[in-house]
Amino acid sequence: MTELHQGARAATAPATEIPFAGLLDDGSGSTSTYRVVRRPDGVRSLLPDAGAPVLRRVLSRANDPESRRRHLARRGYACVAGAGLVGRERVHLADGALRSSLEQVLSGTGVEVQHLALHFGPPRANRKPVVLLLDGAGRLSAVAKIGTGPVTSTLVRHEAGALRSLHSGPPHTLLVVPELLGLGPGPGGSTLMVQSVVPVPDRPQVPDESLRRAAQRELSAHGPEWPGSAAGWVASLFDRVLALPDPDEGCDTEHADLQRRLVGTAFRAVTDLASAPWLDDVVCAPSHGDWAPQNLAVTAEGRVAVWDWERFADVRPLGYDEAHLVLQQHRRHTQPEGSLVTSCAEVLSRWQPRSRALQDRGLARLLVLDLLTRYAGDLWRAQPADGVDVDTHLARTARATRELAAWTLPALTTHHTTIHG
Repeated sequence: MTELHQGARAATAPATEIPFAGLLDDGSGSTSTYRVVRRPDGVRSLLPDAGAPVLRRVLSRANDPESRRRHLARRGYACVAGAGLVGRERVHLADGALRSSLEQVLSGTGVEVQHLALHFGPPRANRKPVVLLLDGAGRLSAVAKIGTGPVTSTLVRHEAGALRSLHSGPPHTLLVVPELLGLGPGPGGSTLMVQSVVPVPDRPQVPDESLRRAAQRELSAHGPEWPGSAAGWVASLFDRVLALPDPDEGCDTEHADLQRRLVGTAFRAVTDLASAPWLDDVVCAPSHGDWAPQNLAVTAEGRVAVWDWERFADVRPLGYDEAHLVLQQHRRHTQPEGSLVTSCAEVLSRWQPRSRALQDRGLARLLVLDLLTRYAGDLWRAQPADGVDVDTHLARTARATRELAAWTLPALTTHHTTIHG
């Protein structure tokens, strides 16, 4: 979960440089000391300054799949960092309010918490603090997420509801899903959710396609498979397109025009697809919604651990999750845009009982449309993060909008006859 960095500063960083400092540092009481992990875009992590063994254990843990070479490099870096040879920058946080909130949410669970490690991720609309709760030896005891505003608080509450739902039925035999340990108010009026740890190796590996398919089949059995329910899903997409906000006051003309173009393209696509005759043949089922390499791994027992259930839904087309994974890989490897719809359609054809080319390509475009409304909705509704001025916020929003348009517009800009035949 912690990414390597090359900094070797021995200075003490001001708390104001830390993302969400207003929530994490209450400015009073005793302080905790953290090691600072930076990337070019700012502070990414705060690790407990609790001795070499704890630091080595935290730094050795990876979240994303990685090559053996990178894994060995990570472990080597953890050793030299633990010895104090690199990564010596520190920050002192008065984190009493955060610790008190965690104690209240975890009351009665028996979870031991002695140290905290905080991760922030890259600057983006749904950025939120993720807190690793560690025991005295640096072993992971639980994971907390803090919703800091309307967008992220909604996601945190939705994930809590998803975890409750997923553990309300018969036990899973292949899937490993975190349990909800608590949900309640966090520091500074935030929303705090704590979940159990899923057992994954220090070097996680993505399940192969056959194992992923079996896990998705088990997930789809969490609820009924609904033939003909895709029309309701498309109707919800239509509502989400209509709810996309207008350009922010103060954004430049180029960004405002691109935002309107994205909304207009999405509206035309969902209007055409909503009347497609093949929708009645599409089978839907429960779906994770963010099935991606950084959110799943094979356990030591050969099961499939899956986390980050913020986008869970009861009704999406069968095959949505696997197509989502293929789409993310497509974007990561920057393949030609024209192949995105084709690649996703090929995946969907293996899942839908009454698959045909027209339907598969239409569903692939609906997947792109779903993600466009998701990312754009989060992006355009987000408020400036703590410590970020309005101009910087608008510039980041404009850049992210251009990146979103680069892969969604080619996939959605298609002739009407490719949808209806």
